[in-house]
Amino acid sequence: MAFLEKINKLAKNIEEKTGDVIEITKLNGQITTSKLAFDKEILKIGEFYYDLFLKGEELHVDIIETARNAKAYTEAIENAKAEIEKVKTTKHVKEEVVEEAVDIEGDMVPQNEVPEVVVEEPVVCKEMVEETPVTNKCPSCYKSVEANVKFCPNCGQKMEV
Repeated sequence: MAFLEKINKLAKNIEEKTGDVIEITKLNGQITTSKLAFDKEILKIGEFYYDLFLKGEELHVDIIETARNAKAYTEAIENAKAEIEKVKTTKHVKEEVVEEAVDIEGDMVPQNEVPEVVVEEPVVCKEMVEETPVTNKCPSCYKSVEANVKFCPNCGQKMEV
């Protein structure tokens, strides 16, 4: 019977600790909710004073530097947004320029009228082809590996076939 009493006591102990954990979790949830609400209210106070600063109204000396820093960050954000728009606009202009081709004399030629360039295959000596071993590059260590090898002898990486 002493064994069963010990198990019963242990189970009650676990039940109490589980109840404590649940209660602590609930309280931590309340703390988190209250912190979020507090942060929202502080944000409203900050926005109120920042608006006063932007309107040129007189503020307490301790808040002026913070308001100036906030304004500097706002300006940096707006400058970065403007730069993004410049990049987008420049890219769009570059795409338009690429769509048009220029012939050797510099005259604009519509893309659909650009003559097709024909590239001839290079002449390769049959003996050179037979003497040149076929190799691949290892995707891991970039060493040359014979084409029929399944694993890189340098690093062990599986080779793509």
